[in-house]
Amino acid sequence: QATDAINRKHRRILQYHTAEELFKQYISS
Repeated sequence: QATDAINRKHRRILQYHTAEELFKQYISS
């Protein structure tokens, strides 16, 4: 149960990071 919560939190952070990278590429292009 604790592991599931950690995985969910990590996935949210990963999605945010990916969105940030895509946003940077969008601005620089």
